[in-house]
Amino acid sequence: MVEKKLESDEKRPQNAPKIVVVDDEEVMLKLVSKVLQDEGYQISSFLKSKEALKRIQEDEFDLVVADIKMPEMDGIELVKRAHQLCPDLGALFMTGYASVETAKEAVKEGAYDYILKPFDLEEVKGAVAKALDKRKEQLGRVKTGDLAWLYELNKFLSSTADRKGLLKLLLGLALSHCKLTKGSIFIWDQPTEELEIYVSKDLRGGEFKEDKLKVSKHIIDTWSKMSKSVKKGDISQYPIFESFSNLTIEPSLFNDIFPRDDHVISIPIEKGGKLVGLLNLNQRPEEKPPDATTIKLLTIVATQTAISLENLRLFQKAHESYLKLQELQDQIVALEKGAIEAHRSAQIGHDLNNFLMIIKGNFQLLPVHMERDDKAKINKCLKAIEEHLVKAETFVESLMDFRSIKGEKAQSDINDIIEKVISFLKPQKRFQDITFRKELDRGAPPIHLDSNQIQQLLYNLLNNAVDAINCLGKRHGNINIETTYNKEENLFEICIIDSGKGMSEEELREAFKTRFTTKENGHGLGLLACHKIVQNHGGKIEVKSEIGQGTNFMIKLPCHPAQSE
Repeated sequence: MVEKKLESDEKRPQNAPKIVVVDDEEVMLKLVSKVLQDEGYQISSFLKSKEALKRIQEDEFDLVVADIKMPEMDGIELVKRAHQLCPDLGALFMTGYASVETAKEAVKEGAYDYILKPFDLEEVKGAVAKALDKRKEQLGRVKTGDLAWLYELNKFLSSTADRKGLLKLLLGLALSHCKLTKGSIFIWDQPTEELEIYVSKDLRGGEFKEDKLKVSKHIIDTWSKMSKSVKKGDISQYPIFESFSNLTIEPSLFNDIFPRDDHVISIPIEKGGKLVGLLNLNQRPEEKPPDATTIKLLTIVATQTAISLENLRLFQKAHESYLKLQELQDQIVALEKGAIEAHRSAQIGHDLNNFLMIIKGNFQLLPVHMERDDKAKINKCLKAIEEHLVKAETFVESLMDFRSIKGEKAQSDINDIIEKVISFLKPQKRFQDITFRKELDRGAPPIHLDSNQIQQLLYNLLNNAVDAINCLGKRHGNINIETTYNKEENLFEICIIDSGKGMSEEELREAFKTRFTTKENGHGLGLLACHKIVQNHGGKIEVKSEIGQGTNFMIKLPCHPAQSE
């Protein structure tokens, strides 16, 4: 008999319990079906057990109400085979031939109750209601082992930082928990409109296949109507089978996803109520399908997976942004270095030109004084030439010494770097009226650092200090440089204190932000480069200042040995 549906089925809620009624007596079948339909249940009725079994194989049901005595296949055998397809299916028997043996068989096959014919229809209603309540109670009990498995799986999902590994992990553990060997996962990447496919052909052999297919949003929207798990015995009736048939997919992969003789159980992977993928478990005829509790657990895990995938996407996006920021900061350091080199070259040219002008001028005066035989003035010119040649030689030597600092990390003495930077700056005109005061802790150990970057850091800060002094309209000023080795914290501390104009509270808040400058023609990269250099060495840079009281830059660098890098 073909399954029948009454007009009242159209008005019935979609979540109403679904019941299969089987009896070889047509009058009894119609009577019981009508009574249960009037109670609000979704009823599928059959005269033959084999037809009922086929229907159970294709869809999910809550309860089967079957007569025990039937030709071809009795009710107990029907329930036994139905439990192989759906272990959590409830069972209620009807019989006119009750005995101790049939009662034992019914209990053995998990029957909630059996009703003796002839029976009162109210008795049928009550028995079905109790059976459904009992099934609901059993499904609500989650085993301790299942909770432990769910906890461990979620822990794995949360700790996996690889998208591909995450999906393979979910598929493998889901199959393992259900004691199945074949299955697949589909995940849709909306921006690229690609469907990622991961297939386990043989879990025991650890064999996975993967592929990507172009899939339109329209197809995904069609799949999204699968709001709950779907079980299908005939794979050709599987909701997405036809869509896949129309896609360009390798035949062997298609056959692995949709093996002809397998049943398929699909669990939606949802995020925020929207379908983002499917977890598919393939069940061979000889394999036992997962029960409703397991499917519920897998549904929870599938949702957790969707959240983990989104978190992973956000993490990767944040990591990419961080790398771009690092690259930008490195470019800023390079730009600042270029600006320093340009400024340095201009200053060097200016200072050398001053020496040469004085030497040249005295050379031009010599013939005049020699013609007049003015020995005093001749000696004065020669003395000036000699003095400025020595100054020029000293200046060039300091340049050569300063330029010899290599741009790579090595064990270095910061105090020596400070001495070299000061010796380079002092001959420059803008520093000639600046008094440097040094208090250097010579007990500090060498530090593994990039000498080139540290000299750039010091050059930036000392040039800022002289600019701050000049802003007060003074030529003279003081710059104090102090170093201290903090043995307890294993830190090397540098303080650069100037007697310049100082900074306001607002300027202090903006000091190390992009493009900050207090100079009229400043480019705003100097302090940002300083911050990046200190950060590259795992240190910290701070600033204290008050208007009219000068500024104090404090740098703390960890004294890591070379092997810790």
